[in-house]
Amino acid sequence: MFTGIIKYQGKLERIERRGPGGRLALSCPELDGKLAHGGSLAVDGVCLTMVEAAGGRFVFDLSGETLECATFKDLPVGRLLNLELPLAAGDPIGGHLVSGHVDGIAGIKGIKTAQDGTVLSLDYIKPLKAYIYEKCSVAVNGVSLTVASVSGDMFEIALIPETLRATTLYLLRVGDMVNLEADTLVKAKLHAESEQQGDGLTVEKLRQAGFSQ
Repeated sequence: MFTGIIKYQGKLERIERRGPGGRLALSCPELDGKLAHGGSLAVDGVCLTMVEAAGGRFVFDLSGETLECATFKDLPVGRLLNLELPLAAGDPIGGHLVSGHVDGIAGIKGIKTAQDGTVLSLDYIKPLKAYIYEKCSVAVNGVSLTVASVSGDMFEIALIPETLRATTLYLLRVGDMVNLEADTLVKAKLHAESEQQGDGLTVEKLRQAGFSQ
């Protein structure tokens, strides 16, 4: 698990396709010695497993599913990436619980400069309709943020200067795509409620059991 509080940035060095999947290489000298072989790292919000490391350079395998669900296949070499090590026991949770399993890709539709930061307008991801609402938490490229407003097919997020300084979100431009993950706890709660509602006795279940009207 992660928190969406970014402490490191890395530079994308290479993405290569290998069948349906591929490999991603990035450099981050600050992480040298902090990430063990087989360890997890959130890369722009996507939990990846490190398979090779040398001198601050790290390599990760990518599944076909990861390439389809995340933005990696469209990123240019040299792009800066948000990086976060997993939570350790006793670590503070400064953001919200982030699994690193992104729910989809959102598009940047607008960027407004405000007095106290920047406001991003993003595509509303219809499969996530139940999870995106005003004041809820969401991870955008791995950064823990709060939804400021929802209107139609769009939602807005306000970025304070510190967030812009500490992450790569200042690089975003209209038309860019970002990795989006809804709040894990909200998804778990709504899923549990849906399962409970499905456990009730219904006419259809009675028919399936052999009863007739």
